[in-house]
Amino acid sequence: MVFLQYLLWISIFLIGYTYLGYPVILALLVKMREKSTSVLKLPRGEWPTVTLLIAAYNEEQCLSAKLENSLALQYPLDKLEIWVVTDGSTDGSPEIVKQFEKIKLFHQPQRRGKLHAIQRVIPEVETEWVVFSDANAMLALDSLQRLMSAGYDQNIGVVAGEKRVYSGSNVEGGETLYWRYESWIKEWEGHFYSVTGTAGELYAVRTALFTPVAEDSISDDLEIGWAAMEQGYKIAYAPGASSFEQEITDVGLAFKRRVRVATGSVQSAWRLMGKKKRNWTPAFWWEVISHRWLRALVAPYCLLFIFLSNCGLIFIHPLYAWSFFIQVLLYLGVYVHWHFGTSGFVSRLLIWPSFFVLAHLAMIKGAWLLIRGRGAVIWDPVPRITRNDEGKNK
Repeated sequence: MVFLQYLLWISIFLIGYTYLGYPVILALLVKMREKSTSVLKLPRGEWPTVTLLIAAYNEEQCLSAKLENSLALQYPLDKLEIWVVTDGSTDGSPEIVKQFEKIKLFHQPQRRGKLHAIQRVIPEVETEWVVFSDANAMLALDSLQRLMSAGYDQNIGVVAGEKRVYSGSNVEGGETLYWRYESWIKEWEGHFYSVTGTAGELYAVRTALFTPVAEDSISDDLEIGWAAMEQGYKIAYAPGASSFEQEITDVGLAFKRRVRVATGSVQSAWRLMGKKKRNWTPAFWWEVISHRWLRALVAPYCLLFIFLSNCGLIFIHPLYAWSFFIQVLLYLGVYVHWHFGTSGFVSRLLIWPSFFVLAHLAMIKGAWLLIRGRGAVIWDPVPRITRNDEGKNK
């Protein structure tokens, strides 16, 4: 019984530290340093040259809107190139790109995944920076300016954009709340030392620093950023350099996507233990272990240990009996929310717990897929609803 008590409280501590303790400590450290949160503004004549690189596989449903959004971005036209890679697309995506004279198309019939498509064309980039964006992510019109402003410091090798997910209803979903939480952490990390990773929907890399990563990498955006860190550079964060996506409301599709994301997180976390990282300071290691490693390899199993150990302690003390009863009610509520749907106050109450449980189940399944050698490198796009006002400045 003593072992179960230790297991329970250690698991609670690790979960609490990962999702609450680390952000609070980080915010306090930043506050003590009293760093300014303002974004640098470059004189208009000094903007660096940029290639906006969009990888698109069978994205004809949203590709026209994406390209129109890209052409409307507020950046000097003589310093911006827009490239689209449509390798393997069979739905007419290449033909859509050809309709835009100012956009350069790269296409080959064979499909080998997003990372291969990106790394195939990178050697042809001649601009100072390359900005990566997904075909289904619309951008705020000043996003490139904000990215380049944040990357003005020569110690910055990568700049992470801000991912925003919006709900199709008046109730914000779990993914929407999660990315808001993630944005806070990234902003604090950027002011403390360095952001620990980027979201593939929008991030920028100094072209000279781009290092090809293993083509079986699932979270390519994460590993590309870490490769720049190994060269002695930092990852900055650009608040307001926003990409916009519609939240997936279908539970099955949402779980499928979370498994894909989780598999990449687990894969990258495992690789941290197997390869020595050059130029990684203790500060950055603390950030990565707290933000990435604990979430992917520890927290999901702590959640499982909390439930199982509590089950074995329910007759020891009323506290354990009540905590187990609350857990059972919570998981039953999450199950009902997933399979039957809820509304009103109950729905709002269960949104975050449902997403939290979904994310951790996805981590466990992602690890299992990797162990079995079934972690998918090639990903099929998940259909989303496109909002008409995406990309407009607020």
